[in-house]
Amino acid sequence: ISACLVGSEMCIRDSSNGGNGKISANQVNIANNSTISTEINGEGKPETAQPANIIVNSENLSLKSSQITASTNSNRNAGNINLNNNQINLDNGRITAITSGSGKGGNISIPNTQTLNLINNSGIIALTSGAGEAGNLNFNISESVTIDSGSFFNVETEAGGKAGQIIITSPVLTIGDNAELSARSQANATGEAGNITLTTNQLNI
Repeated sequence: ISACLVGSEMCIRDSSNGGNGKISANQVNIANNSTISTEINGEGKPETAQPANIIVNSENLSLKSSQITASTNSNRNAGNINLNNNQINLDNGRITAITSGSGKGGNISIPNTQTLNLINNSGIIALTSGAGEAGNLNFNISESVTIDSGSFFNVETEAGGKAGQIIITSPVLTIGDNAELSARSQANATGEAGNITLTTNQLNI
């Protein structure tokens, strides 16, 4: 496939074993309030259940006014979101890993990307609102990361589960207007806040 345009909803809803949502193309454009999601519903055996992962392989990934989400509301672990792209651009886009049950939230991993750019209130979030631990944000960027115009990276707990970690490795990291990196425990939460680890040669704030 040379190009992939997602214009509505692609969803895996699972009540037994997970299934992967995988997109491979030279260029992936997700726009017009579209959603790609995997959901784990119903109780099961966490040690045997397979998570429902989201995997996007492409030269370029563009997410505009749309979202990618992996979630669980059960005792089984959520799937992970793995983005294998040379360039990733979010414009009012969201990438979210959520647990509202006792299962662990998924990780959001960007293992080998040249540039990661977020603008216009875009966000990459790992959240727990239940007893399960939130996932981690782990980005390894070879050239630059830019978050601007109200965009953010966030790991958070709203309940008893522990918040995850933000780990970013990039030669250049730019945090622009009203942008934010946060690892927090909300006031009514009992779970621990997460940590932020930045490895960079140049930090622009």
